Amino acid sequence: MSRLKIIILVFVIASSVAGYIYYRNASLSTISLDTKSSSFSLYNSVDKKPFATISSPTELRLHNGQYCAIALDKKYSNTPSCFSVYRTDLSFTFDVGYSSDYLKELLPVEQDIINSVIRSTYPNSIGNYTICKGSLYGKGDIYGSVIVEKVVDRSDSTDSYRVVLKKEDGSWKVTRNPVIVLDKTTFKDISFDTLQKINTSEVCDPEVLPKTSTPSTPVFFNNPATLPTA
Repeated sequence: MSRLKIIILVFVIASSVAGYIYYRNASLSTISLDTKSSSFSLYNSVDKKPFATISSPTELRLHNGQYCAIALDKKYSNTPSCFSVYRTDLSFTFDVGYSSDYLKELLPVEQDIINSVIRSTYPNSIGNYTICKGSLYGKGDIYGSVIVEKVVDRSDSTDSYRVVLKKEDGSWKVTRNPVIVLDKTTFKDISFDTLQKINTSEVCDPEVLPKTSTPSTPVFFNNPATLPTA
């Protein structure tokens, strides 16, 4: 092979390598990651192989594609948090709620307090309702339950209402007056997934009033005046 051909071949190979390296670098995006929960194991959604642990503000250079992460602390939900990368830099913060098992562990400590808050919020009407056992959501700072109108006879039809409480600064508060169906328009600060779970939560059997009792008209929707009406 002549000297000229060798030079040309070397040039072509070098150019190809340089072009490939440029292409690879050009397809990389700067991704700023952080977490509000546990440490997260980050992986590419294609091969599922973890390649980084995110426990504090971290900056990575990633190729186009979809990436997901799962919380390493078992008390958090194992639902993947995912984001897509395509030719642009972005920031993403991992933040998931507690697992259902851990939320169940937390509930017994809060249940009596929550029921007491519901009763004190509606002292004039709650006597005619049965408060069903509800569930905690999020990071144990959201509670949803059903309130069922008591009946004089088991065969009587009855109304049921959904009630939501939030824990703020260490204290539980009713967020809105109870409604038959929760909707995202009214409960803007509650995720759709959580609202759906509360809407489909189990309704308990209502308590039976003495035969001489006549249930009063419910006043949930105008008492107290300080609560927004749903």
